Amino acid sequence: MNQETLLHIGRNIKRRRRELQLSQVHLAYRVGLSAGWMKQTELGKNKHLKIEQLKLIGDALDVDTTYLTQAAPPINNTRKRKDTLMEKVFKKMARERLLKSMQKHGRKKTRELAALYKPQSKNLQDAWNQVLKETLR
Repeated sequence: MNQETLLHIGRNIKRRRRELQLSQVHLAYRVGLSAGWMKQTELGKNKHLKIEQLKLIGDALDVDTTYLTQAAPPINNTRKRKDTLMEKVFKKMARERLLKSMQKHGRKKTRELAALYKPQSKNLQDAWNQVLKETLR
């Protein structure tokens, strides 16, 4: 497959995965491959993609392989997305911890401690920053 086709396949996989609100890890688990492999495929960098793997992905996404191979416009990453369940749970737990910390240490010390914490996931970093703004105003 040429690079352009691989990019189309990757975009279509990503678009459909997002429609189903699946993470790359969850989709990779459904297909039986690694999350790194799935990431490379979505980026159009998996030059060793086999038709059997494409069929597995199509089955996991509940689409035909022709859907995955057709030309696809670029994905708009700036769209406003809903918080995932994990982000909602994270925000609730973070709020509770910050409030307890403020009771114990005060607002200034809590701000200092909160500045040291950096979640690994970009989505959780955004959630953390939002919780900080709301809680430590």
